[in-house]
Amino acid sequence: MDKVVVVSLHRTATQSTTDFLKDLGYNACHWGGYILGQEIVENYDLNPKDFKEKFYNILEEYDAISDCPFNIMYEYFDKKYDKCKFILITRDFASWALSVKKLYSVVKNNKFNLIDRMQYWEYLKNKPESIFDCSDDDLKYVYDNHIKNVKDYFKNKNNFFEIEMKNIGSGYEIAKFLNKENIFNDFKITFKNVDFVNKRISNLHS
Repeated sequence: MDKVVVVSLHRTATQSTTDFLKDLGYNACHWGGYILGQEIVENYDLNPKDFKEKFYNILEEYDAISDCPFNIMYEYFDKKYDKCKFILITRDFASWALSVKKLYSVVKNNKFNLIDRMQYWEYLKNKPESIFDCSDDDLKYVYDNHIKNVKDYFKNKNNFFEIEMKNIGSGYEIAKFLNKENIFNDFKITFKNVDFVNKRISNLHS
C-alpha cells in the first residue's frame, strides 16, 4: 500500500480526511500531538525544532498521516518514500482564518501548542505564541505561502493531488487518486458545515 500524506493546513477538514482514509483501509494518524503526548505538547517552553525528527519514521508505523507537523514535512517524506502520495485540500482564506481563531479562542491562554507552533513558525519568523499575536496579514501570509510552497514543490509530479474542500464528490476524487475508487459505493460524509457526496467501502455494510 502506498503511503499518504495530507499536506493541508490544519482546519481544512484534516480530521474528516483522516477518517475517510481509514474508511479506505489506511492505518491513519491525525495530528502529531497524539504521538508525543499531552505533557510534551502542552509544554510551552520547548522548541518545536527539537522535535521534528521525532516524526521522521512516522510512516513506518502508519500508512497515512495528516495535519501538523506532517503538512510542513512533505519534502522529507517525498524524498524518503518512493511510493508516497500527497493530498492538498484547500478552503477559502476567510473561512479558514475564522475557523483558526475560533479554535484557539477556547484553548488555554489562546496559545499555540508545540505541534501547531511547528506549522506557524515555519512561516512567521517572529514566532508568535498565540493566534492573537497574529494579524490577519500574518495569517494570510501563512495561508498563501503554504499553498504556494506545496504547489511549487509538486509541480509536474504525478504523486500530488489538490482539491477544494467545498467540491462535491471530493471523496470519490481522492479515492480515484489513490486507486481505491473501484471498491466504493455511495456514502455521504460531512466535513463540518460542508457536505460532500463521497464513496465508502462497500464491504463495511455487507
